[in-house]
Amino acid sequence: MDLFTHFIVPFILLFFLKSRYKLEGAFGGISVDFDFFIIFVGILFPQLFVFTHRGITHSFIFGYVSAVIFLFIITRIPVQKTIGRIIKRDLNLIFTYKTILIAYFGVLIHLLLDFLTTGGIPLLYPFSLVRFSGEIYYYTDAITTLAALVVMGCLYFRIDQRYKKGAMILFMVLLISMGGSGLMKK
Repeated sequence: MDLFTHFIVPFILLFFLKSRYKLEGAFGGISVDFDFFIIFVGILFPQLFVFTHRGITHSFIFGYVSAVIFLFIITRIPVQKTIGRIIKRDLNLIFTYKTILIAYFGVLIHLLLDFLTTGGIPLLYPFSLVRFSGEIYYYTDAITTLAALVVMGCLYFRIDQRYKKGAMILFMVLLISMGGSGLMKK
């Protein structure tokens, strides 16, 4: 799945669960994809496949570590102000035990979505190097990516709340429908 889908799915779930910390969960959802900081290890030592995209950070244990580090960095005031200037919004993110757990919820959603795609992820690393894959969705999908971008646009612009909810519901219906279609093919 793409970065936008990994951001928007936990956000939508937390929105409908009426959580105050939707952004923390959404950022947790993308935190494990910032594994490009360790990719150079995989390039230097190809036998260490876990230091690639969809490697070490895409496991239950290191996904948690990634979420904590990412949330810690993104909740720093200078980082929030910089991002806020770019997107023209105040983030007001906080770093607490509760928001760490919500960010980890985003990670778990990310892992579930990546598990459902082709390619697989090492969910149980460091205990096992086996890559798990449901092979229902393709690795990335242009329709899902475009739909996630549309929903993000709806959430960003100041439009009526009904339209935002409708866009989120339609996105989830699309995502589930595409998964059902992939499952039927399988």
